[in-house]
Amino acid sequence: MVPYWGAVGAMYGCKDGVLYIHFGDRADPNAKSIRAASKGGGVEIVGQSWIVLRHLFVQGGQSCVTIKGPKADHNVVENCWLVNASERVSVLNAAATVIRNNDITADFSSDKCVTGAWGDEEQGGNITDELGLKYLFYAEYKMFFGPNSTSDYGNHLSGGTDNEVHGNRVSRGGQGIHVSQTTNTRIHHNTVEGMSSIGIIATMDTVVNVQIHDNLIMDCNIGCRIHHVNEIRQTAPRSVFLYRNRFWQKPGVGTGLFFHYHDKNDAKPYLHPHISIYHNSFAGGSRGAQLSAYADRLGGVPNALVVNNAFSNPVPIYTTSRFNHLDRAWTFDYNWLGGTGKSAAVWCGPHNVDAKGQTIWDTSKAPDTALPANSKARNTGLDLSTPFELEGRKFPPMPGMESGYFTGAGPDIGSP
Repeated sequence: MVPYWGAVGAMYGCKDGVLYIHFGDRADPNAKSIRAASKGGGVEIVGQSWIVLRHLFVQGGQSCVTIKGPKADHNVVENCWLVNASERVSVLNAAATVIRNNDITADFSSDKCVTGAWGDEEQGGNITDELGLKYLFYAEYKMFFGPNSTSDYGNHLSGGTDNEVHGNRVSRGGQGIHVSQTTNTRIHHNTVEGMSSIGIIATMDTVVNVQIHDNLIMDCNIGCRIHHVNEIRQTAPRSVFLYRNRFWQKPGVGTGLFFHYHDKNDAKPYLHPHISIYHNSFAGGSRGAQLSAYADRLGGVPNALVVNNAFSNPVPIYTTSRFNHLDRAWTFDYNWLGGTGKSAAVWCGPHNVDAKGQTIWDTSKAPDTALPANSKARNTGLDLSTPFELEGRKFPPMPGMESGYFTGAGPDIGSP
């Protein structure tokens, strides 16, 4: 049993102008120094450009840093320590923002509060105190903000163009990096760890050329979530590219990649998004990738490409039987499939490597994801630097796959 107040350091709320607060150790609130931040950011940039925030320690507030407005462009947040707050960095309708080389964390007043992957809906029976504590944090913010909302972000980017988040350490919280309604945004070379909900989430609402690449995502309940694949009121093409990322979870706990569907839009046609997933490595956890049970309602994800990925998980791909019987539900080939091995689904391409019962890495700790010298994942991938064709579909060269990106007969499967 997880002691509730042993993990929750304090809880507060306001009613009729009165602040009510309870400390887990039953301390007297009147004996403490209690301060409240005003609405908005600890540092706010509204409609201003070419500002650099550097070497700052910002703690608390509704958000640590807020940058917003269509006239807010070419601002930089770098080498800062951003702690607590509901959103450590919030970028709203701004352009050419750079968030780089920051330490971004929720942190907690209770040293017993633990975050990270805690399991999945099918995990039953007794769980360890560690997993119980991780789930407790997830359950807490869902209790206050509802089952379909989130109250905790490391980085939240909504709207705008040409924004970039790279080189950050984003740790201990609910969601690491969330992006939506944006064009030409890049999320790369970040370390995201210890998220009780999601490491990186892309909400498929008017997103164009969002590139998520070269990130290390560790101990998150869902490593990456493609959210609202069937988002309503989409009149233009949407595109997300997920490549050269490394995912790790403790054995048997959490899911690497999840395709989420809006349950209120499962009965009418919509414009299918382009989702390209290639050269990623998924290690440990329970499932490498999972699709919502709604995925088969409107023909699957026919514009999705899943190629050259290494799934070293107990269950590499988790789908419904209905999805498995959909012809061309997505393009799925040249992947290394451990655990339960190659699927018998009609969409499972002939070049997938069936490695049933096998793993590539020891996942008791975070591996470096380098391939063993004798691995069947070596030189067996598809060259993505030139136009190619799979299952009758033609594809252009993939972003990030420059000519000469591999040596030998073919590229290695997984993230280099």
